Amino acid sequence: DCGAAAAGHATINVPLPRGVNDAEYRLVFEAVWTRALDRFRPDAVVLQAGADALSADPLGKLALSTQGFLAVARRIVETSPRHADGTPRLLATGGGGYDPIAVARAWTGLWGVLSGRALGDAIPPRGVSSVAMDLIVSADATARWNGRTMRCALGRAGLAADKREGDG
Repeated sequence: DCGAAAAGHATINVPLPRGVNDAEYRLVFEAVWTRALDRFRPDAVVLQAGADALSADPLGKLALSTQGFLAVARRIVETSPRHADGTPRLLATGGGGYDPIAVARAWTGLWGVLSGRALGDAIPPRGVSSVAMDLIVSADATARWNGRTMRCALGRAGLAADKREGDG
């Protein structure tokens, strides 16, 4: 899909098969990204950093690693248009991603990329602590992220919140 003629064919959607990995995604990305920058010469870039392309995502169909996700984000930051002081003219937003631990890892890494901080590989593969794991108290609880469930999870993790009226 390349968008409507009236909009200057400004949309680029590339259909990818299920299970695309880091190397395959990066190959397609590089081919499209470089040409898009050359053609459109944007004044700024909006990076919608959805984490649903990560392999851990239960709804996504791609198989990117956190490192693959961050390599693409790093490339976007490096090649974005610049302000006079050299900082990128870039707006980064969150979006998609349905595995809470994978999203947390990806967006923590993205913050490192955006702020110029190098994050070591010591970020644990399944969360930053047992507290993070305790927040996911059951499949039923993660399916119902309402206030009561969250307070229950925080209580089990030793981070109890005040009990509120009507909680039972």
